[in-house]
Amino acid sequence: PEPLFILDAGGLIEHANPAAEEFIGVKALEGRHFAAALRAPNVFEAAEAVAKGEPPHAVEFMTAGAVAVALVLGAAMP
Repeated sequence: PEPLFILDAGGLIEHANPAAEEFIGVKALEGRHFAAALRAPNVFEAAEAVAKGEPPHAVEFMTAGAVAVALVLGAAMP
């Protein structure tokens, strides 16, 4: 499964599936701020933009283990 994070409008993680916890390397991510958990400013900036109503954003970043990751961030449909 792919890592899945569900954030509230303020950037707090409401849900993270087991693949997301494995990806970050931390359990119990709920309640933590996405920027602090992921430590990838460009990903957080894209998440903020989507939360403000912008269309989905694609971003790339390197993990701490030097793995290149591409993400698409989009808003849930009401």
